[in-house]
Amino acid sequence: HLFTWRQYLMPVSPEEVRNPKIDPGVPVETEGQTSLKLPSPVWISSFAVSNDFRKDFLGKHLAPLITGLKVLQGTSTVGFIPISIQDPVLVRNTGGEKIWKVKIVANLVVKTTNDAPESLVPFNKDVYVRAVIPTLPTDAPPQKDNSTPDLQLAISISRSAGLEITALDDFSRQDIVAPEGLTQHPATP
Repeated sequence: HLFTWRQYLMPVSPEEVRNPKIDPGVPVETEGQTSLKLPSPVWISSFAVSNDFRKDFLGKHLAPLITGLKVLQGTSTVGFIPISIQDPVLVRNTGGEKIWKVKIVANLVVKTTNDAPESLVPFNKDVYVRAVIPTLPTDAPPQKDNSTPDLQLAISISRSAGLEITALDDFSRQDIVAPEGLTQHPATP
């Protein structure tokens, strides 16, 4: 859900499938911009991102993009379509901490409410992850108002796989390899 953005909350009943609830969004801390919000599922999924990377990632990258596309106002919907997720490769093993790199080739499909065709935005990233202790859900009662997801439940859901994203990097030119059988031409100056 980190890269799938929509105006409505995920339905939890047949009634909500027929009459979806509008997501009020969750405000995020940003530098200088006060009205930026994330869709609730994105905020929940963001707890799978390490604390030292999360604030900048949300405030400088995701929230401005989601706000600019007016997702919570219903102007755009964005879907994540993975094409290739490669096996993790160990890139660091120091002090008992292991970091793996996973290459992801994907597209973000952006659909606007007007009659324009959807657009594909390449999303080709090296995702760096480390193992963390999974957080188990608690038996805490649900919040009385459904305006903001329960914090402990959000953390439990996002960290249940036992992995945490520590960084995202764009592919470098040398990472892009032509499929077998095709000739890759060197870049021209």
